[in-house]
Amino acid sequence: RIRVNNNDIITCDTAQNVGIGTTSPFANATTNTGLNVDTGGHSSLLIGDGINDGGMIQSSDNSQRIIIGANVYDSPTGSWSRWNATGAALIDVYGEANSAFISLNVDDGTSGFPPARLFIDGTGYVGIGTTSPVQPLTVAGNVLFRTTTTDGFENRFQFIPGGSGDPGNFYVYNDTETPKVRLNGGGDSYLVGGDVGIGETSPSQKLNVREDGGSDVFRGIEVHNNNQSLARAGISFQCYDWVQSAIWHGRSSTAAYAGALVLG
Repeated sequence: RIRVNNNDIITCDTAQNVGIGTTSPFANATTNTGLNVDTGGHSSLLIGDGINDGGMIQSSDNSQRIIIGANVYDSPTGSWSRWNATGAALIDVYGEANSAFISLNVDDGTSGFPPARLFIDGTGYVGIGTTSPVQPLTVAGNVLFRTTTTDGFENRFQFIPGGSGDPGNFYVYNDTETPKVRLNGGGDSYLVGGDVGIGETSPSQKLNVREDGGSDVFRGIEVHNNNQSLARAGISFQCYDWVQSAIWHGRSSTAAYAGALVLG
C-alpha cells in the first residue's frame, strides 16, 4: 500500500489487483484482475496530458456511465470542460435505469458537451442527428447516397425531408449526376430518365400500360376530377408548343364542359 496522511492512496492485493481510491480492488468483479480506479462520481484515467495529447476515460455523476473523451471531460466542480477552445469528441456509454444508450458525440465548437451525432438506444434503434429514434433507423436531416470513392463518389439518391411544414422530396441521379427522377410530396414531380411501364417491364413508348387480365373489367388509365360541378377530366396531346388534340369528359351539359373528342 501507498499511504498519504494515513489515507490509502494505492493498494495492491495478493491477486495483483491495483486499486486507486479503493482498498478492495475488483471487489464487485472478483473474476477480473487489473487496475481499479474508484474515487467517486468522477473516477478518471487521464492518458497523455490532455492539452497536447491523449484524453480521459471517466465515470460520470455517480451512475453506470463511462465517458471516453478527447479534449472534453466532466469536471466534478463544474460543467463539461475542454482543455483547448477547439473541437471535441467523446463516446458516451450509459447502462442504467432501463435507459441504456451508446452515443458518439463530436463538434468543432469551443466549449461544453458536444452534441450526439450517432445514438443507439436500449432497444437497438439507431438515431442519426437525433437521440430519440422511433424506427430501427431514424435520420433527422437529409440523406445522400453516393457511389464508392473508387467509383468517383458520385450522387445517386437523395432524400430531403425539408423543415417543419415542408414536403418531402426524393431524387434519383443518372451517371452524370443529373437528377432524372423527382418525387415531390407537395409540388411538381417528374421522370425524365426514359420510358415508363405500368404492368410492362420493357416499355417502348414514353408510357406503356399493359394488363393481361381477361375479365370483363375496364383496364386502362383513369383521369379523375373530383369537382362536383363544371368539371372536366381528360388527356391532351401536344406537339411542340400547342395542343393539337384532346379527349375529355365533362360533368355539366354546358357545351364547354360536355364530353368531347377534339382533333387538331
